Amino acid sequence: MLGLLVLRDAYLCFVTGALIYEGHKAGVWRRLPPVAGLAALLLGMVLGAPGAGFAERWGLDFLPGRLQPGNPWGLVPVAGATLILLGVHLLARLQRWFETAPLQWLGRISFALYLVHVPVLYTFVAWERVNLGLPEPLVFGVYVGAMLALAHVFTLGVDEPALRLLGRLRAMGASLRGQAGARAARACTGPEAGAHRGPVWPWVLLATAALMAMTLINGGVAVYYDSVVYLHRPEGVLRLLSILPFIDMAPPVAVDAVAAAAAAVSEAGAATNGDAPRIVFSGRSMFYQIFAWVGFEAGRLWPVAAAHAFMVAYPAALLLARGLGVAPRWPFVLGMGALGLLTPLGLLVGTAMPDILAGVLVLTVAALMAGWAALRWWDRALLFAIATFAMVSHTSHLLLGLTLPAALLLLPLRNAAMWRGAALVGLACFSAVGLEQVQKTLQTRHTDTVLLTRPHLVAHLVDHGPGVAYLQRACPEAGFVMCDYVDYIPIEWREFLFSWGTTPETRIFAEAPTEVKRAISAEQFALTRAVVTDDPVAVLDFAARAWVRQLGMFDPAGGLVPAGSVPRDDAELPEWFAPYPDWMRAQQRDLAVFNAGWMLPALHVGTWVWTLLALGALGWALRGRHDLSARPGVVLVCTALLLGVVLNAAICGILAAPYDRFQARIIWLIPLAGLALLAARAAAPSRAHNAPVPIPAPEPQRVPQ
Repeated sequence: MLGLLVLRDAYLCFVTGALIYEGHKAGVWRRLPPVAGLAALLLGMVLGAPGAGFAERWGLDFLPGRLQPGNPWGLVPVAGATLILLGVHLLARLQRWFETAPLQWLGRISFALYLVHVPVLYTFVAWERVNLGLPEPLVFGVYVGAMLALAHVFTLGVDEPALRLLGRLRAMGASLRGQAGARAARACTGPEAGAHRGPVWPWVLLATAALMAMTLINGGVAVYYDSVVYLHRPEGVLRLLSILPFIDMAPPVAVDAVAAAAAAVSEAGAATNGDAPRIVFSGRSMFYQIFAWVGFEAGRLWPVAAAHAFMVAYPAALLLARGLGVAPRWPFVLGMGALGLLTPLGLLVGTAMPDILAGVLVLTVAALMAGWAALRWWDRALLFAIATFAMVSHTSHLLLGLTLPAALLLLPLRNAAMWRGAALVGLACFSAVGLEQVQKTLQTRHTDTVLLTRPHLVAHLVDHGPGVAYLQRACPEAGFVMCDYVDYIPIEWREFLFSWGTTPETRIFAEAPTEVKRAISAEQFALTRAVVTDDPVAVLDFAARAWVRQLGMFDPAGGLVPAGSVPRDDAELPEWFAPYPDWMRAQQRDLAVFNAGWMLPALHVGTWVWTLLALGALGWALRGRHDLSARPGVVLVCTALLLGVVLNAAICGILAAPYDRFQARIIWLIPLAGLALLAARAAAPSRAHNAPVPIPAPEPQRVPQ
């Protein structure tokens, strides 16, 4: 289905070939009558025979381009090739001809031949055509012979060794699946064997306090540029609650200063001039706004930091106790405290932003899927609530919640308990989508409100991406609104969206009229599809580069406002910061991370050190130095945490743009995975020592004959 939407149709031959093979393994084709093979072969030859211009000559040009016979990049040649292959598979006489030694050898090297023929054709052969001009039959013969030899070498040296390695990995996966099946079978009659069943709440509270150490060192909760969106009074929700007879939520007469700040930066969607409609940007959670505003009013954001710390400590403790069977004790508290001080985790806990909830979501998914059989019903209910709140807090979190369980279910160690945990995560995703619809309904209840989605995809494509080449080549015929601005691209994505640049011509979306903003937002998926269809290889290369680049960008400073943006002189306060209360201005000026210039660089270096050490420990275990097949819980937990980091980089790096803040919010999961591996290894000898010693049965007495 994805190929039908975004890729060239010719690439679907890979899919149809795989389907024919799977049908062969399942015995589907054996149930067809003998005439089916001949019919498929003849029909395939008919569909594949037409050449260019066939549709016009036979009056078939009224068909969509993809369905016109003779279009080499359409669906008709794909169907023809698929039917020919199926016919050959069903006809015994043709099979015997293809089973001869030369054709079997060609089949053996076919994949390698597919990989190597284009690079050589576009380099050496192209150079020869330009510089030498040898006779074409000679060039063709040399090229074919060289390709066959190179493909044979590639098959022997790369392809077949890779397949053998894959076979060993599959065997290891089958072993892990057997272990997981045994665990699931034991779980059907009671709690998961080896899971720690003692209370975790005392250690959760201690770990919560340890995670707030960085906030205490800073002297308060930090704010980011976007924090102002979440800290102003949620008037619309409070008005709805006011209809209840026992609740009085009337807004105050005085204008809320933080609401004024939200209007100043236009992130909350304030109206601009005159009768212009009020713009509301999706992706800013009303529910996290209520949560942050309550903490703002109740205790100057300290309750927000405490809740953040609890939402990290609680699933981490359940993951340790129920998933790995290790009792959370003082090492757990010290480990969480060290993560808070030596990685961006502590800064995220103490910042009024929902970024911390991305890592919380990964922990929650891992706890539900790894420890489902040992979790009590109230643990499951609370984890469900945390997962729902995390996903409804930001759109990127919802995408992470959708992809992570699906990726984990592809692992060979999946079992019934994992499916149940994934089902509860899926229910949380469904709930989050429903809550987002409620938010949209509330936001657009006034006729003068326009709900827009920021065009992050467009911003990324025109930021030195393949979208630049497409628009410059296809405009103005393509008809996109962005064609009007093709003379100003490429544009740095933050300048395009948020007016970060100093050149007015580059602040296209940020300063455009409402109708233009709406048009750019509405066309972003159509433009993305057009760019992908135009040059899928360039888009894949662009996406892969963004993904890899995002994996290594996790400077903790990316999640904080620069120190220079919080001046000491009130006369120099920036627009976004000026309307904050006096106590918040003073608190931001006195944050230790701003006043101690060494803290952020040291934190960045510490994050690299912790991450590399954790990856080294995990790699050492993966190389077979330890028997991982006997510990499927450890494999699942570590894999879930690492997959969370990788998927977050894909979601943020590809759909938005590589940025330190996006990966800093979740990079601490890699050191946590390393600590989980060490905790499981340390607990294994003690469990073996405490296991009951089997009493040998007495030898049977020999009966004299």
